[in-house]
Amino acid sequence: MSEDTLQTQTIDPLEARVVVFRQQPDARGFAQLRQELRDAGRGELLADVCATWAPHERDPLRAADAWSEAGEAMAVLGEAETAIEYLQLAIELDPTNDRATDRLLEIVEPGDPALAAEIIERELAELAQLFDPARKRPGHDGRRRADVVQRRAAQHRRAAELWNEHLGRVDRALWHFQQAWKLEPHRTEALEAARQLYHSLGDDAMVAKLFGAELEVLGNDKSAAATARKAHVRLELGKLALRGKDLEAAAAHLEEASRLDPTSLEVAERLAEVYAAPGFRGGDDGAWRHKASQLFVEVGRRRMASRDDATGINYLRRAAGIDPQSKGSSVALEEALSGAAQWQELDRMLRHRSAVVQDPAERAEVLRRRAALYRNQLPDRDGLVEVLTELVAYEQPGSKAARELRELLREDQAWDALSRLMEAEINALGQDPSTPASVLVDEILELATVVREHMGDRDRAAELLHQALSVDPTHEEALARYVDHFRERRDWRGLIDLMEFALDNVREAGAPDDELVRRLEEIAQLAELRLGDIPRAIDAWQRIAELEPGSPKVAEALRRLSARAKMWEQLVASLEQEVASAPSPAQRTHVLKKMAQTYRERQIEPRRAIELYEQIIAANPDDDAVLKALGELYEREGDDAGLAASLRRMIELEDRRV
Repeated sequence: MSEDTLQTQTIDPLEARVVVFRQQPDARGFAQLRQELRDAGRGELLADVCATWAPHERDPLRAADAWSEAGEAMAVLGEAETAIEYLQLAIELDPTNDRATDRLLEIVEPGDPALAAEIIERELAELAQLFDPARKRPGHDGRRRADVVQRRAAQHRRAAELWNEHLGRVDRALWHFQQAWKLEPHRTEALEAARQLYHSLGDDAMVAKLFGAELEVLGNDKSAAATARKAHVRLELGKLALRGKDLEAAAAHLEEASRLDPTSLEVAERLAEVYAAPGFRGGDDGAWRHKASQLFVEVGRRRMASRDDATGINYLRRAAGIDPQSKGSSVALEEALSGAAQWQELDRMLRHRSAVVQDPAERAEVLRRRAALYRNQLPDRDGLVEVLTELVAYEQPGSKAARELRELLREDQAWDALSRLMEAEINALGQDPSTPASVLVDEILELATVVREHMGDRDRAAELLHQALSVDPTHEEALARYVDHFRERRDWRGLIDLMEFALDNVREAGAPDDELVRRLEEIAQLAELRLGDIPRAIDAWQRIAELEPGSPKVAEALRRLSARAKMWEQLVASLEQEVASAPSPAQRTHVLKKMAQTYRERQIEPRRAIELYEQIIAANPDDDAVLKALGELYEREGDDAGLAASLRRMIELEDRRV
């Protein structure tokens, strides 16, 4: 086989046709050959054909298209420099050629962002003039205005990214973002990017202005998406105003956001912060704090409902912190803490609330909840006693809390605290006209028992018994215990006075004569035997005689007492004569001692004996025997002041002797 035959067999027909076309280019042949090369995937030949025909094409747009395809083919083949050259030729002929521009940017942008930005801006300038009648270019009549606007907006966004991310020109980036949004107001990506840039520059005013511009674009659109977007924009404007300390503007934006999106937790939280700010709207701070607290309660409950307990409790804490006086926020927080079993914090919250609440009923309710906590979840006996002590001041005497507190104090043997509690309840019962006398007396007697048996204060117990008898003079137990008190004290005069008091009361109550006689006989015996008060004993028997005329017993008692009284009168007269005729002070003192001793031993007129002993001490302060006798008389008479004076003088005498 010859060499000519081999050469013929290896010739590529498409390549041969390209050679022929290169020598004789024509439009018809170009169109046909280009399509065949495309179909065959022969990029190197396609680039050659397009580059060959482009200089011959009279229509600039078609020429640009040819150069563009040649550049694309060369780019695929990896011939970047040639591809750039061909694509630039295409763009020079048709600066609005999207295809050429995009392919050129793909090549140059990674390595030369500045050139890429220049290419985009040159295209944008041409696109902006595309529909200007004064600068109308042939061949562009077929492009739809909407497509051009979309292309311009996209290229502005692309240029903005280059200037911002690669070239460091924020001003140019902002300008391109704004132009993109103006062309496509319904697309907010550019506007959002511009806002982010202004935010990074600290220009909150411009950020707010751009948000306002977006609101204008949204206008009266009531669709769900538009409404949600308006709510978001209002929220952002509110946050900006809040950061700028413009509370009024912040409130206006956030209130509108809340109206548009009532379910937004962030809106509610921000609005609550505005309402809670001091001096908001120049009105009543308390009223606005209350509204803020209500908002936080709402947010907290919604968080709790969505199982976000920790966040919900935090919101409720804020609600209670903003308005401690609000019952709603405190109750909500209490319920949340109880549900989360956070007993320690619940205790702290209730403690704080009980300290700030002013309304008595509400304070009592808080104290009851604290008491329940100390009984069950946080057992604390001391804390329970403390809370119940506060609580009983707001409740009626004998309430469940008062009974529980009494029992606790008895178990703890806290007698002082128990006595104070009982005394307070007795005072409260005494001020209530509807309290039955028997109830009041029973309370007084119980307190008297505590005071006497556990506190050892017999005098205070006696005062309480006297108080009980002032309420019910005929109460048998009170009277019997008071009698025992006087007998124990050996205060016979006081005992007789008490028995006279009881006698008057039973007489007024219509007691029979034999009961009156019995009581009078007891008085007579005490007066005679314990006091030596013969006149008082005679008076008692004489009253008996009025009730039992002709009684032999009465007659005998009166005879005996009268004889004794007469003998006593004679003895006293004789002693008084001796005192009067005593020749010296020493003799007079001796007779006074004899006279006082006589009164003392016969237990007659002890007050007269005391008077005589006082005269002796006045003359002779160092007579310790007289001081001792005087002290015994004072003690027998129940005269605590006199007894104390005697004891003091005895101590002073001992000191002088030392």
